Amino acid sequence: MSPGACCITDTNVWIDLRVGNLLDNVFELDARWLIPDLVGHELGTKRKELLVEWGLEVRSLTGDEVEAVIRLNETYSAPSRTDMATLVVARAEDGILVTGDGPLREAANEEDTEVHGTLWVVDALVDTGTVEPPEAARALQLMMEADRRLPRDEVNKRVDAWQP
Repeated sequence: MSPGACCITDTNVWIDLRVGNLLDNVFELDARWLIPDLVGHELGTKRKELLVEWGLEVRSLTGDEVEAVIRLNETYSAPSRTDMATLVVARAEDGILVTGDGPLREAANEEDTEVHGTLWVVDALVDTGTVEPPEAARALQLMMEADRRLPRDEVNKRVDAWQP
C-alpha cells in the first residue's frame, strides 16, 4: 500500500477486520479510508459511528455517480447497487477498491480500477510494523474460523510464515 492511498471499501472488509480484531489497527496505516453512504447503512449506525470516530470517511454519491451506478449495474448484474457504489466512488476518487466480493472485483478489473482484498490490508499492517506477524496470523485464523470468504491457500501461506 503506497503512503496516502485512498481506499474505498465494502461492508465485507470491515466485517473481516472486526472478526480478526484489527479494526483500530487499520487507521494507523498512512491511508485514507472511505465508504459510500450506502455501505454505511449496511454497517449499522453504531459500527459506522465507531469507524468514523477512528477516521473512516463516509461520502454521498452525486447525481452523476448515482447514474453511473445504474449504468454499471446494467453491464454487471451480479454486484449489488451498494457494492457498485464502491466502484463508482473508487473511480471518482482515483482510489483503490478494497473488497472480497468476486463479481465486484471482476467488474473493477474490467473498469481498470485497482482492486485488492482483506489480505492486502493485513499484509500492509504487517509490512508497516503496525501489527506483529503472530497477531496477524491469529487474526487470519479468527477470520477463517468465522467462515469469512478468504482464499484458504493464501491465508495458510501467511499463517505458516507469520507464526513463531
